[in-house]
Amino acid sequence: MSEKPDYRINLEMLQKLFPGKMSITTLDAANVLGCSVKSIRSAIIRRIKPLPAVKVTSKMYLISIPSFARWLSDVGR
Repeated sequence: MSEKPDYRINLEMLQKLFPGKMSITTLDAANVLGCSVKSIRSAIIRRIKPLPAVKVTSKMYLISIPSFARWLSDVGR
């Protein structure tokens, strides 16, 4: 799988926003995108180009920063 053009830019931006973190919450992702947590959860469960996330509890998902950067690079294509 080849790297998407904006992946490194997105990864660096996310690492600056969340220094030392390996993953972020749906609230963090919503704040980055300027949307609601509900929109992020919808992106996680959709069939086409879902946002990769790990369900931690019945109401909590974690999104790895590299996966989020890759998804951001791919979602508009």
